[in-house]
Amino acid sequence: MTQNLKEQKIMRYERKWYIKKISKPELNLILNKSNFFFSEQHPARKVNSIYFDNLKLSSVKDNLDGINIKQKIRIRWYGSKNKIHNAKIEIKKKNGFKNTKIIKDIDEINNLMPSKFTDLDKIRNVINKKLNSNGILSPTAMTNYNREYYISNDNLIRATIDFNIQNTLLSKINDKNINKNYFHLILELKYDLNLDNFVRKNINSSFRLTKNSKYVNSFFMNYSYLS
Repeated sequence: MTQNLKEQKIMRYERKWYIKKISKPELNLILNKSNFFFSEQHPARKVNSIYFDNLKLSSVKDNLDGINIKQKIRIRWYGSKNKIHNAKIEIKKKNGFKNTKIIKDIDEINNLMPSKFTDLDKIRNVINKKLNSNGILSPTAMTNYNREYYISNDNLIRATIDFNIQNTLLSKINDKNINKNYFHLILELKYDLNLDNFVRKNINSSFRLTKNSKYVNSFFMNYSYLS
């Protein structure tokens, strides 16, 4: 991979909960009254991501096959989903619940519009060039959602709540996109590797830990993509 971009590397645990029977105000209260005494870290914002994969959809299939060590590639920006602004490339490598995320600046795609297939082609070309991937990566899915941010009272553990989740399959074959909205919540805790035992001992036992990938969920809208 090219090294001429500004780059940041983050290593941490990430644990997710799929929450369907608890409202967001109830979940807010649970976080506030938990052993970690979470409070709002900064204002909520809209999160937008476009995921990239090869023709075999290897990232999706690795997840469905339960492979512990896997990787996914996306670009992410905040604000309006209709126009890209201050996007970053994120290469996320996962080993169980341990995550390493490499973040790279990418200015060349600012102001492009994901809803236009001509702009998606430009984005694809830029990503393949930046990552030296020989043209094998294509934009396959986009996710958009609102995210709230919380921090524990000792400033060691971050929590996020995602809601108003929309997944969009990016299909050039049918010259149209396939959209689906989800009405559940996703709670995620993020913390340094050395804090895992502490977090597991103190987390609310009523939460059931689940695998939840917004990228993978996109493909359950059309099973033929995985055949």
